[in-house]
Amino acid sequence: MNKIYKKLRQNTKGQYYLLSFCVFLSVLLVTSFSLMYFGPTVQDFLPEGGDTRKMAVLLLGVTAVGCFVFTVYAFGLFFRFKAREYGILMALGTEKKQLKKLLFQELSTVTALSSLVGLLISVPVSFLIWKLFELFIISNEQMTYRFGATGFLPGILFAFVLACVLGIAGRRFINRSDIMEILRTQQKTDQRMDLSCWSSADSSRTSSGRKC
Repeated sequence: MNKIYKKLRQNTKGQYYLLSFCVFLSVLLVTSFSLMYFGPTVQDFLPEGGDTRKMAVLLLGVTAVGCFVFTVYAFGLFFRFKAREYGILMALGTEKKQLKKLLFQELSTVTALSSLVGLLISVPVSFLIWKLFELFIISNEQMTYRFGATGFLPGILFAFVLACVLGIAGRRFINRSDIMEILRTQQKTDQRMDLSCWSSADSSRTSSGRKC
């Protein structure tokens, strides 16, 4: 069974990379923004209750919501491509309890590693963004980049929320699916991909007549 699972996972390796990249990018963007906003420079420079501070908080919220929606969409794509794999495992007699444990182990590893890398890379990324800000907008002694560890808290909270949402989605994926439903879902996905592929091929026909 382990050999079968490894073989099946090789076919969805790209989906693991895509999911990892989406989590990494979302955590990176949110943490980089919060590191700049909660840094001593911005907190000392912007007046309390001012419009600029409110605008910065609004931008941070919009960034977090946009990254959340983007990552949740990636979650959906991941589970669609995992449907055939789990349908085969169920057909071979694997219980949902085993699949749930296996899925949670994978998702925990992917989310934890991607989030950790995103948190670490956010420090140099926020510094580079700040330098660009100084280069094109304003540069003086008051606007020198100063690191503030408080900025990690929104990034950590965001990564925790993503992990919870991914865990809930994985739980629903296992509990609400049987073999036929999983295979039917995968078949619909394959049909949509085929239709899209043929539509693209029809719009750009070549003399070779190759199929998509």
